[in-house]
Amino acid sequence: TIEPYSSFRPICTVTSPTLDQRRICETGTARIEKIHIMSKISQKLKSLGASALFVGKRSVTVQELEKLVGGPLPSDYVAFAGEWANGVEFEHLIEYKPIVPDPWIGKDKVQKLDHFYGLNRGKHSTIDAIDDYEGRMPHGLFPIASSPGGNQICLSTRTHDFGYVYFWDHDGEVDTNQQPRTNGENIYLAAKSFTD
Repeated sequence: TIEPYSSFRPICTVTSPTLDQRRICETGTARIEKIHIMSKISQKLKSLGASALFVGKRSVTVQELEKLVGGPLPSDYVAFAGEWANGVEFEHLIEYKPIVPDPWIGKDKVQKLDHFYGLNRGKHSTIDAIDDYEGRMPHGLFPIASSPGGNQICLSTRTHDFGYVYFWDHDGEVDTNQQPRTNGENIYLAAKSFTD
């Protein structure tokens, strides 16, 4: 769990700061918080055997991704995307316990994650995954990671569940009339934030 903002020491100690001084202080505090989040995420990923998927330059920025998904991204995901822009692979499948079990979950109550997509173009790209799953997922969700069997791990940019992470069940993608289920019948809450 990430330490709350209140646990950071203030970096601005001016008694009556001007507007410009307040902006500088807020920007500095936000940078410290972002560095702290990136450090926690990187430590966790490395402890799970993470390594960068690709070597090379990212093809899109976080700002371009925000335009593509139609709004701002959660700060913890932005920190991850900035640090691990090429995507993340693991030595083994990663197991996690979702909040809401999906139909594929076993007796051990764990689900698996294969790799996180990067901000470049190619096989393991967030941009290409968004293109591939456009119109197949509920509006406001976009794929951030792959799960075995063609399933996806998605992040919400919707107002009512901003930053929540979902397991998207590929096999439950169409209804009995072979129409895409975009109403959420085949998504299952995995975590209430990317950091979780």
